[in-house]
Amino acid sequence: MRKLVCCILIFVNTFTKAQLTVADGISPNALIRNVLLGDPSIEVKNISYSGYDRSVALFENGNTSSLGLDKGIILSSGLAVGAKGPNNSEKFTSGQGAPGSTLLNGYITGKTLDAATLQFDFKPLTSEVVFTYVFSSEEYTEFVDKGFDDIFGFFVQGPGILGEQNVALVPGTNIPVSIDNISNITNSKYFIQNIYPNTPMNNFLQHDGQTVVLEAHLQLIPCEWYTIKLAIADVQDNMFDSWVFIGAQSFKHKTDLGNDTFFCEENFTKTLYAGNEDKRVYWSTGDTSHKITVDKFGDYWVEVFTKCGSFKDYITIAPAISSISLGKDTAYCGIINNHNLEVTDKGYERYLWSTGDTTRSLMVDKPGKYWLKVSKYGCQRYDTINLTTKPIPMFSIANDTFLCQGDKAYFYSTPNADSYLWSTGSVTPDLTVDSPGTYRLVTAKDGCLFEDSVHVFYRYPFEFDLGPAMLVKCRREPALLDTRIIDVENYNFNWSSGEKSSYIFKETGGTYSIVVTDKHCNYSWQDAINLVQYEGGFSFFVPNSFTPNDDKLNDIFGPVHSLTSINSFKMAVFNRWGEKVFESTDPNIYWDGKIEGIPAPNGVYIWYVDIRSNCLPDDEQFQQGSVHLMR
Repeated sequence: MRKLVCCILIFVNTFTKAQLTVADGISPNALIRNVLLGDPSIEVKNISYSGYDRSVALFENGNTSSLGLDKGIILSSGLAVGAKGPNNSEKFTSGQGAPGSTLLNGYITGKTLDAATLQFDFKPLTSEVVFTYVFSSEEYTEFVDKGFDDIFGFFVQGPGILGEQNVALVPGTNIPVSIDNISNITNSKYFIQNIYPNTPMNNFLQHDGQTVVLEAHLQLIPCEWYTIKLAIADVQDNMFDSWVFIGAQSFKHKTDLGNDTFFCEENFTKTLYAGNEDKRVYWSTGDTSHKITVDKFGDYWVEVFTKCGSFKDYITIAPAISSISLGKDTAYCGIINNHNLEVTDKGYERYLWSTGDTTRSLMVDKPGKYWLKVSKYGCQRYDTINLTTKPIPMFSIANDTFLCQGDKAYFYSTPNADSYLWSTGSVTPDLTVDSPGTYRLVTAKDGCLFEDSVHVFYRYPFEFDLGPAMLVKCRREPALLDTRIIDVENYNFNWSSGEKSSYIFKETGGTYSIVVTDKHCNYSWQDAINLVQYEGGFSFFVPNSFTPNDDKLNDIFGPVHSLTSINSFKMAVFNRWGEKVFESTDPNIYWDGKIEGIPAPNGVYIWYVDIRSNCLPDDEQFQQGSVHLMR
């Protein structure tokens, strides 16, 4: 039993524009009729599918993913969508536990698992029908010839065929296509290994190896019904998925028109051959011979007439590669900021930039001449682009400035620009203003723009007030003398006491004056105040009775004072049993004669008051006594 080693890889896909796209959930009928059939003259019926519903899907964008087929149907022994790259897991597995295939079991030694089978009946008009396919697998290359030969096949049965014939064969042989029969060891010319990092295939496809595009040939009796079964399955275990890709519109009658053809130049000739020599043919050109020669690009078809109807085959002859354009030469202002160089058509086989890069697009940030060579079908095209820089008309209007009442400010832009535009709408290099605001100027020169702005602040005459002419403070109580001017950066302050700030603290009495001047304008204001530092002692007294009867007279009990400042306050009241009935630390909250919201009984209560203030003598800051509550 093989051991699966799981690992988590972080992969950044820089080629998402070329990623294979896969869409499951499409009905088998739509896949056969709308995708696989390239010839509407082939009648089909009895379309069915068996297997896990996500093991069959539509794929697109295969050409730019380096698959070889651009569009078609996927059948998988795991998830169809698992075919999408990058190849970031050496042993991708998504087995769904689906049953195997009785049909495929007959072609191996062992058993099959996770089988997916798409089948339908069809009626050909000629003896040969063809379609194209690619087989791929994660079994490559470690398990070649190791007995884990994941199997697939295209099995046809009907008139003239003994049993069910597998038409998925190694070219020129009767050997079925399989991991063991086409690999890096056997028939290697039909094998492509997908293990080389950073190659288009490795970036876009998950499998470790695949066949080249192969063609299945069906030898049939015209006008009879046949059944074909397209089947794939794991062998022995359901590890390491396999896929078979069947080309869109490739299931058709065989002619010898060949594939679409591309020429590098318009001067060409090509012979088109319809094959089917024993049948009447008619070309889109009006010719009726089996071979014609064309010398112009275009779409051509030939109609082949048989005894049970007619069918058409098509071929396109087109320019292999058209002229490319990287765009017009571009001049950037100042610097080149991530200029993305690319051409519209991204389906070329090879890209070569002047920098040596081989990516589909190129991001540049330096001036210079850049060229790109692309190739496809052996043809090349070339284009160049010149990226340059030009100077930005940089300037500075002025520093932010102030306007005094009645003044004007004049601004001028120094560079020799092609045009000027002020935020006021003026288009001259200079501007005179007499009001506050933000003024912006945009200049342009050779298509390059530059912008600068200046802020103009308007200064007004001002006033301030230190307060009343005389301010009385208690001893040791500092007085704040404040102009209340917040914008101190733009004023000079000169106190008579020598300080230079917008406010001062003083504890000594006297007359203090200040002159404030505007630093930018000829504005000034002055004021003075007489500070009286009272050296005497205030006091307070506490009433000996109060009547809390809500008559607005003598309803509360507390100290009476005229103190201008209090540092701390505490008051408490006790009943005659020494129980505290009231306490306050807020000099604005006194006793209302209630105890826990209930009116206290009449009687005598004991109190104390502790007021700490610079205006009180030390020996009078604490008092105690009694009060008579009467209602």
